Amino acid sequence: MSSASLGPARRDGPGGPSPAEAIRAEIRGEQLRLLFKSDLPIAVNVVNGLVAVAVLWPVAPPGILLAWISAMTGVCLARVALRRAFLRRIAASARDRPWERWHAIGCGITGLLWGATALALLFVEEPGYHMFVGLMAAGMSAGALSTNFPYIPSFLAYVGGYVGPMTLGFVVHGGAAYDGTGVLMAAFIGLLAVIVRNFNGTFLESVRLRAMLARSNA
Repeated sequence: MSSASLGPARRDGPGGPSPAEAIRAEIRGEQLRLLFKSDLPIAVNVVNGLVAVAVLWPVAPPGILLAWISAMTGVCLARVALRRAFLRRIAASARDRPWERWHAIGCGITGLLWGATALALLFVEEPGYHMFVGLMAAGMSAGALSTNFPYIPSFLAYVGGYVGPMTLGFVVHGGAAYDGTGVLMAAFIGLLAVIVRNFNGTFLESVRLRAMLARSNA
């Protein structure tokens, strides 16, 4: 069943939805279709998590790394289960369920787990590992823009949970280079937030115009 079915079909008569309600339902249906389109963005967190564990293994306590990747895997499996539940939904009841909020919560928990890698800035001495976790934060945040732009809270939950602790870690570490890196990272995330807002606005307007055109031609 297509996720576009979340939007109620047009019905004429006093019992049907108003044009504004129908358009809002169409927009929400398209948002959810894109948010739950694939398991791949979720799986990337586990794959990159394994890379992070492999890189940090020589310098971080193995028990902590194993606990972290286990938690990441568990959260990602829960998010996959949420997507499966969405795909199996009954359209009549799906409109009453806060799917996008659950999606944002999953993104936020995943981001917080990634944010925990900022501990490497405080307990690992080699600067090369600091650069590794910082670059991974920037790359994963940019990737989140491409998958979460339909629903801004999902993007902000992921990036805020991830980059907030990372930026703080750079500043707490101290030193001009680390302070500057923290400021630049915060500025980069601010730029991504502006971009995702623009993408989201364009997306919403496109869906709205398409829905209006479809209704006018019906």
